[in-house]
Amino acid sequence: MKPLNPLQKVYAVVLTLAAVGLNLYVARAVPRFTEMFQGFGADLPALTAVLLKAQPVFLLLALVAAILLVVLVRSFGKDVIRERRAFRWAVSSHVVSFVAVGLFVFGMYLPIFRLGSVV
Repeated sequence: MKPLNPLQKVYAVVLTLAAVGLNLYVARAVPRFTEMFQGFGADLPALTAVLLKAQPVFLLLALVAAILLVVLVRSFGKDVIRERRAFRWAVSSHVVSFVAVGLFVFGMYLPIFRLGSVV
């Protein structure tokens, strides 16, 4: 098994930093959406209601991604198998974060779509 090349290392670090940043951004956005939707005065879709209570989940995802970033950087230049494993975990955290953020965006637009269908 070959060690990671420098471009793969940069790729993994950038993706993991993006995962941390996205999750922190979403965690900060949740209270704003909560305030906005309280002004609607209507029942929210179930997905939106669940996601508005999921702020700790996004903070946890950011923490996990940050820990994986540290593990990834510390694995550089060490055992090839550890380096590859850390690379896979870092990229996986990015994929999970993007799916979670995509679900969050979809859930936040559901009430707006519902409101648009009524008008």
